[in-house]
Amino acid sequence: MNNKIRVLIGDDSAETGVSVANKLRERGMYAYTRRKDCNVILDSIRNEPPDVVVIDITLQNGDVLSIMKKLKEQGVKFPVFVVTSSYDNELIERQVMENGASKFLLKPYDADDLCSAINSALGDRANSLSDDMEVVVTDIIHQLGVPAHIKGYHYLRTAILYSIEDKNLLDSVTKLLYPTVAGIYDTTSSRVERA
Repeated sequence: MNNKIRVLIGDDSAETGVSVANKLRERGMYAYTRRKDCNVILDSIRNEPPDVVVIDITLQNGDVLSIMKKLKEQGVKFPVFVVTSSYDNELIERQVMENGASKFLLKPYDADDLCSAINSALGDRANSLSDDMEVVVTDIIHQLGVPAHIKGYHYLRTAILYSIEDKNLLDSVTKLLYPTVAGIYDTTSSRVERA
């Protein structure tokens, strides 16, 4: 499986889009360009979901705000948006960020600025997803009626969260999962299993 970050660049011009895509590829990302058109970019996001969309605020047949709104309405997986603009306008920046963009970059920018914005945005999203997952797991354990004051509750919660991150732990519960949880709580595998 290819773990490269997939970056859709909403500009296929040689001077901007292709140049940026080449620089991102040099940095180990899978970058591809599409025409600077709302409909083309929406189709691309639906058919070949990227991790990140680097896109200018204005496009043919609309703007980035209309793309983000349509994705939300259609329930399509929402990628990280890095929105670029030639104009430093706080109102536009605020609107873009309120509608789901992760970063706002002023042109001209260099490849290092863009890579930093992409990595930062992906890091923010990963942290927010892991926080959300902790809340979901905790709620489910509470719904099952496991009281939070017993040791088994903490072991169970930790085991579930670690198993979500690394599915291989479920292949060998006694040899991998219990020792992992035991190491975190400074106890033995047998105590984890018993609890």
